[in-house]
Amino acid sequence: MTAVVSLIVGGVLGLFGGVILWRVGRRFHALLVLRRRGIGVVARIDGHVQIWSKGLSLWEFPYFSYTTVDGEKHTRVPSRVSLWAWGEVRRTAEVLYDPEHPRRAAPPPTGGFLVRSAALGLAGLVPTSLFVLALLANTSLLGF
Repeated sequence: MTAVVSLIVGGVLGLFGGVILWRVGRRFHALLVLRRRGIGVVARIDGHVQIWSKGLSLWEFPYFSYTTVDGEKHTRVPSRVSLWAWGEVRRTAEVLYDPEHPRRAAPPPTGGFLVRSAALGLAGLVPTSLFVLALLANTSLLGF
C-alpha cells in the first residue's frame, strides 16, 4: 500500500514538474529558432498582457503588428518573450520573426526573461526529481 501511495504522489509530482519543464523547453526552443533563422523588423505594439504582483506591473507580454519583408501583414501576434514594464511605455519594438512561421515573433530576450525562465526550470526540476526518488525507492518493492 505504501508503494502505491508513493508512486501516485510521485507520478503527480512527475507530471507537474514535467509540464513546467516542457513549457520552459518550448520557450527556449522558440527563441533558438528565432535566433537561427529570424528576420528583424520594427513592429508596432498593439497591446499587452500584464503580469501583476501586489499591485505592481512586473512585466508584459506584448502583441505585435508588423509587415514581413515579403509584404505580408500580421496583427496582434503574441510575443514569446516578456518585456519589463516598470514605467516604460513603448510604442514600437524591434522583433525577430520566423520566415517559415511568420506569426512566431519575439523581441530579443531580456536578462529578466532569461532569469525567470531559468528559475521556472529549476522549480520544475524539484517535483521531477522527487518523482525519480519515489520511483527509485519503489523499484525494489516492485521486484524490478
